[in-house]
Amino acid sequence: MAVSDESAAVLEEALVLYDQFATQNASNPRLQHDTADAHRRMGEIYERLGEYGKAEKAFGRAVEIYEFQPRQPVKDADLTCLRASTLNQLGRVEKMLGRFKDARDHFGRARLVLEESSDDSSQARYELARTHGNLAGVMWHLGKPEEGGRSDRQAVQLLEQLVSEHPKNAEYRLALARAYCRYHPALAGDIDGRKREWFRTEAVAAIEALADEFPQVPDYRCELSETLATISLEILGPGGGPNPLERHAAAESLLRRALEQAEGIAEEYPEIPRYRAVLARAQKDLAWLLHITNRSHRAEFRLAEAVAIYEDLWREFPDVEVYQFLLAMALESQGNVLRHTGHLSESRQAIDRSIEQLRSYMAARPQSAFCQGILAHHYDSLAETLKLLGAEEEAAEAARQAKEMRQIAKDALEPKRDGGNQDGANQRPAI
Repeated sequence: MAVSDESAAVLEEALVLYDQFATQNASNPRLQHDTADAHRRMGEIYERLGEYGKAEKAFGRAVEIYEFQPRQPVKDADLTCLRASTLNQLGRVEKMLGRFKDARDHFGRARLVLEESSDDSSQARYELARTHGNLAGVMWHLGKPEEGGRSDRQAVQLLEQLVSEHPKNAEYRLALARAYCRYHPALAGDIDGRKREWFRTEAVAAIEALADEFPQVPDYRCELSETLATISLEILGPGGGPNPLERHAAAESLLRRALEQAEGIAEEYPEIPRYRAVLARAQKDLAWLLHITNRSHRAEFRLAEAVAIYEDLWREFPDVEVYQFLLAMALESQGNVLRHTGHLSESRQAIDRSIEQLRSYMAARPQSAFCQGILAHHYDSLAETLKLLGAEEEAAEAARQAKEMRQIAKDALEPKRDGGNQDGANQRPAI
């Protein structure tokens, strides 16, 4: 059955009956196990469709059943991996919902389940590597990059061993490519003298190989687009190299490849929200590169498309707050480009909307220094546009707001008297 809202509804009805039957037969371990499996599969379908709230409930129910599962008839090792895998899935959707501490806790439980087990099978080691990777990602969002770096190092080491033992296993190869893409030797520690550029190159090569080998699997093309876009931004960053022209050319080549992949899968599978989000990202990032290389007129339509996609996603999935954050970022970029192309009223409108969306997003995380810093930048952009419009008093007020936001962000990052930062004070969205 294809993944769609209709197929999910059919399976949801069947799951209700399954649950009722399992409740009436609570002493039947096989039936309990099958019911947990059904909830887990339902969670995977909801996650695929972007219904993260429903996915969270389904995975949570599966975890609940697995954790009370008797030792038989399922092998202990199999049950260990199932529990850990489902905890990872639960944490992943919580991360998408912006609940980073909950995600961290469930990833931590998955790690504990695996580390307390005597299972040294390939599948258990893979799940442990995946758990370390998940922890690395969420620690970055919680403003704890050093802890994330240590988890990344453990993930890389486990996955390199697994891929050497099972070189044809696509699941292991993809996980290793993801770990390579995340890996920063400066945070995680050097491995055999390999530099960041080596990890980037290997990540792209591995995902390209998977996309070529399995053209019928669109997720590999999605991963390739995301990876190319991520690396392009690193190239444009402070450590990207000394020659701006070479950096811009290299980044543009990667972004155009990312856009090509994203356009293909978004057109083929419009029902998958992740693919639409990847397309919006590729359009936005390429537009920004065109803007900073004095081609702002060519960036306008790309940003308009990115904004439209994010608006649709945020309207369709209001519980996925990261879409609101991404919409705010795209609107601010659009406002800057419109200012440079002389459309000042439209620029002001776009930046005003970006501030409105970002403030709404921040209502649930008022202590986030990261978001306060972003908001300060948006007020700077608004001040620039207002000056060109001749609205001097409003421009001065926007500049004052920017200064105030920066001070709040600085205060949030300063060590507290108890000897540490507030947990999550520098939370970043799950982008």
